[in-house]
Amino acid sequence: MDQLHRQSLLGQLCARQYAEANADCDEAMRLDPKLTNPINNKSFLLSTCADESIRDAKQAMLLAERCLELDPRNAYGMNAKACAYA
Repeated sequence: MDQLHRQSLLGQLCARQYAEANADCDEAMRLDPKLTNPINNKSFLLSTCADESIRDAKQAMLLAERCLELDPRNAYGMNAKACAYA
């Protein structure tokens, strides 16, 4: 699921399908709540999305912190947290 999620998310972001990318992150997190990549991806999306209706800095921070709770040395989680601060 993780590899499939990454490929799907990348395609959606390139196509500017932000709502679909957001929904896919939600579904991936629902299917495996302890998998850090979807949590990180959702955090990053909420921090940096070009569509203002998708951006949510507070939720992005919560997700980045959740990612780091699961894996404190996760560099992607640290990056997502930095983006949420910005």
